[in-house]
Amino acid sequence: MVTPNFSSKTVVLSEFSLERAELLLAVNSRISGNLLNTVNFDIHDNYKLELSLIEDRLEAITNKFRKCEMIYNLYFDEIDHEILASSSANFPISSERSFQSRSGLIKQYFEVDSRMLYKELIDYNFQQMILFTSSVLENLVYLSETLIKKVSIHVSNNKPQSITMNNFIELLGFLQRLKYRNATDPIATCLDSHRIFLTRYLPIINTLRNKFIHGYSKNLKTDGYEYYLSLPQLPYRGNTDLIVNEFTKNITENLKRLIPEFLIAITAAINASGELPA
Repeated sequence: MVTPNFSSKTVVLSEFSLERAELLLAVNSRISGNLLNTVNFDIHDNYKLELSLIEDRLEAITNKFRKCEMIYNLYFDEIDHEILASSSANFPISSERSFQSRSGLIKQYFEVDSRMLYKELIDYNFQQMILFTSSVLENLVYLSETLIKKVSIHVSNNKPQSITMNNFIELLGFLQRLKYRNATDPIATCLDSHRIFLTRYLPIINTLRNKFIHGYSKNLKTDGYEYYLSLPQLPYRGNTDLIVNEFTKNITENLKRLIPEFLIAITAAINASGELPA
């Protein structure tokens, strides 16, 4: 039985097939030709130049971004702010999405008739989306740190487990200013083309990631009209970017552009170099 407040649509999931294939071709040509050096691996032995590991990381980036697409389209693109504020008039509310990919079709559905449970559903999936987004960004950095000469340097007894995109961008900028990296570096050029998004959203994403991992707050609240991000450093007052559906939409749309362009930039750097890491 279809509920009165029902939403349904089909969404085509991202593949990044061409960009992934071209990157793997460039990597494989260097590996098969034994055009390798061990500089990155010597600094941090997590950075192995093995084709299967690169394939796995590309698959992880794609799959985690697709989870972001699925979460946004099922829970946020037609979110009911009235219910989240106080109203029960629209209950029961339900949503169905058919997610299409080259390998098949996934159908997801939810139906809820309680304001408390609807808020719980939105809060939980917002947290999931932030964690998936953070993981996508960290894996993009890891991919670059493996295939391109490293940006993050550390002493041998203090090896970091990961480097955030925020820190990666800042360190890359320092290397360019020091003339250790070319001003036309493909990675830096790519990131610069996404500067507005990255400058605006990365600090918020990183803060939310840390809060969700180490804290307990859902970091969302209503002003009686809309459900929005609630962080002390982000005064809401008319800032529509912080309304939760706008925030998640902007993340999804911008990541969908950033990911393939970042892969293209890595491929360009490899093709311009005689060996790996480029």
